[in-house]
Order: sequence, then structure tokens, then C-alpha cells
Amino acid sequence: MQSTITYAIGDWIAHSYYGIGQIECIEAKGISGEEADYYRIRTNDSVFWVPVAHADDGTVRPLSSLEEIRQALEALTEPPKSMSANYKLRKSRLLKAQTSNSPQAFAKAIRDLRAFKQQKKSGLNVTERNALKTLQKRLANEWALVAGMPPENASTKIENILAA
Repeated sequence: MQSTITYAIGDWIAHSYYGIGQIECIEAKGISGEEADYYRIRTNDSVFWVPVAHADDGTVRPLSSLEEIRQALEALTEPPKSMSANYKLRKSRLLKAQTSNSPQAFAKAIRDLRAFKQQKKSGLNVTERNALKTLQKRLANEWALVAGMPPENASTKIENILAA
């Protein structure tokens, strides 16, 4: 299956697992005896490869527009939706938000987790704390890149929105 989406060297992308990265080059790699072209993508702390032929399978997308980021930030201010008392259902919901690779889904999960944290006397479990940290970082990093500001500024602004 050939991809209908093509990216150029230097393009910034959002990956559903690795987060924001920049395409450095296209490399031919032989895996399982099959040679194929791969995008080599660098994040702040890693390098990963995505098959060119599968770049539109949902794991990789172009960066959001400023309007899409604005909508995600607006979602942070909406009333939270309740989180299930069932740990497995909460975990599934967080995994779905993370793999959706959508800033709006990230924002809704952040908002709902923060509200859940305030309701729970014992706080969030390790999985939930990690998800909250990861989702906030991914939203801040994408906003920073799209708006041309330092990631620390975007993180601070997100915290301010959540504290309001």
C-alpha cells in the first residue's frame, strides 16, 4: 500500500507515540529481507523511523494549525468529564487519548485527569501521573513549535489556563 501523504526533509510531524519530531532524511532500510524507504525523524531525545509507504496510517500527522491548538486550549477550560472509578477503564481512556495523536484529545484528558486528581484523596496512580505529564508535554511542545515560542512558555501558559 502506497502512502497518500508525503513529507519533506525538514518537516515537523507529530507521532502518536514519540511526540513531535523533525524529518532529517529518507533512508532505505532492509527489514526482514525487504528493502523500503523510511523517514528518519529526530525528537529532542531520540531518533525513530517511519516507513514512507505507511506515513498515513494514523501514527504520524502534520503539526496542528494555530486554530487547532486554540481549540485544544479552549477544551482545557470546559467542564471536566468524570473519570471512571475502574482503573482499567481509566487506563484504556488515557491510552486512547495518547494514541489518538490529537491535541484536542490530549487537552480533554489533561483537564479530566486534573479534575480527577483533585477529587481523589490518594492522588493519581503512576500510570495516570505519567500520562498527565506526557500529554501536557506533548501539547506544550506542539503549541510552542506552531506558535514560535519556547516550550517552557507554552507549559507555563497551559498551567495558567488550568489554574484559572
